[in-house]
Amino acid sequence: MKKSFLSLFALLLLSVPVMAQAIAKGYYRVKNWKTESYIMLTDYKTTGVNWNATSYDVHALRTRYGFERVCNDPSSVYYIENVGGTNYNLKGQGKSVHDFVGRYLTVRHVAGTSQSIYTASGIYEGIEVYLMATYDPYDMEADGMLTTQKASDPATGSYANELKWWWVKPVSANDDDNYFGIQPEVTVSGKRYAPFYASFPFTPAASGMKVYTVTKVDGNMAVYTEVQGRVAGGTPVIIACPGATPSDNRINLDLQDGTKPAGNLLVGEYFNSSDFYEPGDFHYNALPWDAATMRILGITKEGKLGFIKSTALKTIPRNKAYLTVSADAPDEITLMTQAEYEEEKARAVTITARSYSREYGEANPVFEYDVNQGTMTGEPTLTCEATPSSPVGTYPIVIGKGTVTNSQFTAIDGTLTVTKAPLTITAKSYTIKQNESLPAFEADYAGFKLGETASTLAVQPVLNGKLPETTYIPVGTYEITVSGAESQNYDIAYVAGTLTVMEADPVTLTAVNATMVYGDALPEFTFTVSGGELQGTPAITCEANAQSPVGTYDIVIAAGNVAYPNLVLVNGILTVTPASLTASVGNYKRLQGESNPEFVINYKGFKNGEDASVFIAAPTATCEATADSAPGSYDIIVSGGEALNYEFAYVNGVLEVIETQGIAAVTDRFDKPVDIYTLDGRCIRRATTTMTGLPRGLYIVDGRKVVVR
Repeated sequence: MKKSFLSLFALLLLSVPVMAQAIAKGYYRVKNWKTESYIMLTDYKTTGVNWNATSYDVHALRTRYGFERVCNDPSSVYYIENVGGTNYNLKGQGKSVHDFVGRYLTVRHVAGTSQSIYTASGIYEGIEVYLMATYDPYDMEADGMLTTQKASDPATGSYANELKWWWVKPVSANDDDNYFGIQPEVTVSGKRYAPFYASFPFTPAASGMKVYTVTKVDGNMAVYTEVQGRVAGGTPVIIACPGATPSDNRINLDLQDGTKPAGNLLVGEYFNSSDFYEPGDFHYNALPWDAATMRILGITKEGKLGFIKSTALKTIPRNKAYLTVSADAPDEITLMTQAEYEEEKARAVTITARSYSREYGEANPVFEYDVNQGTMTGEPTLTCEATPSSPVGTYPIVIGKGTVTNSQFTAIDGTLTVTKAPLTITAKSYTIKQNESLPAFEADYAGFKLGETASTLAVQPVLNGKLPETTYIPVGTYEITVSGAESQNYDIAYVAGTLTVMEADPVTLTAVNATMVYGDALPEFTFTVSGGELQGTPAITCEANAQSPVGTYDIVIAAGNVAYPNLVLVNGILTVTPASLTASVGNYKRLQGESNPEFVINYKGFKNGEDASVFIAAPTATCEATADSAPGSYDIIVSGGEALNYEFAYVNGVLEVIETQGIAAVTDRFDKPVDIYTLDGRCIRRATTTMTGLPRGLYIVDGRKVVVR
């Protein structure tokens, strides 16, 4: 792709008046007459230029105020050469106008001014345009940009003409106002150095200034070689500076180029500045800095001049020489002369650390080394970050220089391999009885290091008794296995244990004796336990029921859902006792002279729907009163009952013999309604006029005793 270089006068092509004052071939800086800002070439474009437009892209050009800011900057220097008539070729930062547009430029002197004041303009489609500096009317000294301005446009403030006037001043080491000097960047042991890369050839002007290239890189050493005489343009170099400021370190910019020194390993970039804009704005050339493969001039850790690794840079510094290296190159490369290099090589020594292996938890062995090349003076150090507690793995045995005085010291590290330590896990053995709970199986450990315990295992072991799946384990001996532990630092072995199961102690279940009354429901049977505790409930049965006659019956106890391997069962006795049967006779009344009534015995307490038919002997009711007995009360005695399943209780009655004197005769009707009561005061008829239908007996009617026969 053709790269379009936008130089100072890239806009000014063709058809301009002949210059009144010619510009001699040489190197110049261009400074605005009004703003006193210098033009800087900070970029180059990868896009073409539209020469038919009346406004042009000049973003590659910037202005910077103050000579001290440009006196050491190659982007402020332009080579101007007349190529015939009014045609000029302009070069800067390795590019020329003719290289990328195929044309030359013309300029014109500003009439009535110094010979070095010019304007730059061109006629395009009948319109003349000028190269102008932008400005801040409140800060004329501020950095700025360049623009193009049509002559027909309104004046830009009161400085329209002055802003398009330019000083074109030659660069000379003897000109205190327009010299080129080198700014030192690195100071080592009182000596100052600067990395430098410019498109123009030069020779040192300051006394004591020297120029070097790098011609060899060997590990952490690099050889620099002095360049005699003229330095060819485009040569990246290191410059030894006699003074601390650019004014102390001036160079002559030569019109004639030189021959580039052979074998120079330094490289450089013309464009890569982010002074004005970051990439993505108007800055096109920003190559990233790669800390792995690039080294910049600096000071090594030993305080020597060298090329060092930088992690602070984002882009390759413009107009600076640097060194490219392989990705595995050391971070620091010390600069030295060829003689120093040869001396260092002669003093080179190579040693190798021996490799070792040990178990985890052990102390490191005494590290030793072998000298493979050269004669070593002093003793190196051998260190390893591994400690007894370092986990299994490999660790470098690092060789340090120690007291070794050989400047070229090559060390080959060894390796410490930490292996797993042996660890034995043994399942403990146990003895239990059948009725006892299984113990919580545990293990013993042999081989832990550093006071560690089982808690350090990544996965805990699993202990398992190979037992039958029953509630109570049969008597015997069973294996307890252990397995499954994991550890980064231990090689684990396992030893099984045993579980010995003995017969359980006997447990006695005794059914509790009970009684029940004939005809009642069976009682709730209970039991007692002796000799231990049980889970579950035994089964208790008895053949007796509510119809079972008086007697004794076995209360049979069985295991039920009690699962116990040594169970003793003791039955109980259910005693059925006679039911209580009450035989009672009521109270009776009769008149004196009458025979006793038939005494009726009533029964209470029969069971199972039984009646008097179950009697072996029925009870009788007797009374000593006779028809001749005097009025009064006589006991009615109940006795003599006998039954298989009943025990009799007797309730006697009373016979009351009533005197007949004063008792009215019965009448069928009364001449008025009356109430009729029994002798005990119970009303049996109300407001009646007859006693017809009443049973025989004595009644109270209208306050009188009346007998019904």
